Amino acid sequence: MIYKCKICGGSVTLDSVSRVAVCDYCGTKQVFPRFTDESERRLFESGNNYLQHGEYDKAESVFNQLLSIAPKDAEIYWDLVLCKYGVTFVSDSMTGKYVPTCNRTYYESIFDDNNYQKAIEYADEEERTLYQEYANIIHEIQKGILEISRKEKPFDIFISYKETDVNGNRTEDSIKAQKIYEKLTENGYKVFFSRITLENKIGTEYEPYIYAALSSSKVMLTVSSSKDNLEAPWVKNEWNRFLNLRQQDNSKVLIPLYFDMSRDELPDEFAILSAQEISGEENITELVRGIKKLIPLPVMLAEKRKARNKKIKIGVFIASVVIIIGTIAAIPHIKNYIKESQEYEVAIQQLYDGDYAEAAWGFEALDGFKDSEDKKIEAEKSWRNSLATATVMNTEMGGNEYYISTNGEAEILNINAGITNNDMNTNEHGEVVSIALCPNRGGDTDITKNPYVLYEDGYLMNSADNNNLENDWEDVIQISDGFSNTNVALKSDGTMLVEHPYHTDKWIEPIKEWHNIESFAYDNSGVILGLQTDGKVKGVFSENMRSQEAESFLDGISNIKKVYVTCGGVNNDEIYILAINDENTGYEFANGTVSKWDDLDIIDAEMQYLHVTEDINPRLDIYVVNKKHELTKLGDDKVIMNDVVYVDKNSIISRNGNVYKGYIYSNGPEKLEVKSIVRDEWL
Repeated sequence: MIYKCKICGGSVTLDSVSRVAVCDYCGTKQVFPRFTDESERRLFESGNNYLQHGEYDKAESVFNQLLSIAPKDAEIYWDLVLCKYGVTFVSDSMTGKYVPTCNRTYYESIFDDNNYQKAIEYADEEERTLYQEYANIIHEIQKGILEISRKEKPFDIFISYKETDVNGNRTEDSIKAQKIYEKLTENGYKVFFSRITLENKIGTEYEPYIYAALSSSKVMLTVSSSKDNLEAPWVKNEWNRFLNLRQQDNSKVLIPLYFDMSRDELPDEFAILSAQEISGEENITELVRGIKKLIPLPVMLAEKRKARNKKIKIGVFIASVVIIIGTIAAIPHIKNYIKESQEYEVAIQQLYDGDYAEAAWGFEALDGFKDSEDKKIEAEKSWRNSLATATVMNTEMGGNEYYISTNGEAEILNINAGITNNDMNTNEHGEVVSIALCPNRGGDTDITKNPYVLYEDGYLMNSADNNNLENDWEDVIQISDGFSNTNVALKSDGTMLVEHPYHTDKWIEPIKEWHNIESFAYDNSGVILGLQTDGKVKGVFSENMRSQEAESFLDGISNIKKVYVTCGGVNNDEIYILAINDENTGYEFANGTVSKWDDLDIIDAEMQYLHVTEDINPRLDIYVVNKKHELTKLGDDKVIMNDVVYVDKNSIISRNGNVYKGYIYSNGPEKLEVKSIVRDEWL
């Protein structure tokens, strides 16, 4: 049977045995399906034609139709992979060979894609080798795109439009879009407008920059004067991808803008969106007014504010202050206003720099100055989110396991004993931020039956029979995810809360005297470490964990920004600590032995001591997530998983919200059929 080459369009003839053929024209090896019906072959050819011309959604629709005819055809699954990643083949100027390029980007690796895995499953050995070869190339291209896109500064707004018509002339859409671009930039917004934004990128691949802008933009504006222009392949590619991103982040907003056409002509996908006609200048003015409500503080203004706060307009500011103070020294309330203004700017800077605890306390001290009360709430919310416990998956015990869903509610993974989560939903306190197991209930070892949850306003909700807490806790920032027989929490004033529902652990009592704590780390065996805002680490130890060496280690480190702890050993009485300072130097304390790690620039970590079993030798594993969102073991460059934003003892959350379980006690992460919320502070 004769097929058209999927790359150059030449004719390719399949022999009677193999489905792999080499095109006589471009010399590219490729796989073809073997249809017995001519209409099926023509349908396949139409899908490839769409794919070659960048109409990936239309191509995907065709290949999905073919799957209903041939549900075990590896090539159809592979073609769906090409649609997803927007793969087209271009001629290499040096070698003349056709090589793949990607016009769509995803954080999920191609190797984790379901269609790719199906293609590998149904392919024979020759086909599988070819798919794997191309998949490796696509994987490297995707990594390169993501690497470039990470370095790009964020955008506020993405404008999607058709630049040229069939004759190569500039469209009215482009002219109208530029007017909108100019008006928005005048108002301080950073706008992706390809005609200008990509003008210095000529000769390079555009996808990394388009992807970065699509990912970071809060608002997309589609500008069109006809349905055909709006459904042009590359325009549709942009707004369709933005809608997909919107499904993961409902704060993103797409606004269809139209002129010289009726609203009824807009695509069906826009039916539920709030479209706006922009025939006159007054319409654009109204649009900008609406944008200001959606994005009160544009990226450009935020950057300018940050730069201004750092430099404080050195000469002009200092000179002005001197003049003002000299002139109005006798007016106390004006002097106080100047002081508060300076303190407000410092707190704003701390908030943008991620120093949430100090920012919250700074706004608190301002006692209602300007919008300091609202900013205090914002800082506390970010502080709470940055320390969130998003999953509770205790694989060593029975009972239920929980995760926080994309709508901010605590959901159960495996429902046992009729437990429900009716009291762990979004309510007047907002979304759930952290989940915790309640302490052991006397002889009841199933500690997962009665979890308690922390809400975004700092309220701690105790489920079931209140977990024996004497009072509801408020203004809480961080909770332990299950501390044996004691409840421990960090309050927004930097102090620690402790309650003993079943018995008194005297060794914990000293933490009630701690102050200026911004986070804490703990281990159920009997260790709590408190990280102060000045970079010092305080610690308390139970009787069986008492360690002068550990205490001396804590006394000897400073300027710490992250600290982690776990316990291990035959009697679970050995202490392991990882502390990272402001210069990204890591200090590992392993039961008395101290090691130093340089350039340890990580965003999250988890320490786990594996006990002696028949299959596992005792060892300490430290898993770290670097700023590239790669999960590795400390001291091992091998990447276990990409696009990780959260890790704890028994679970992982990827950048797109996928939840993985059991990476320590199994052969690798197990992807669950659920999605969790991803906090901005994790990114």
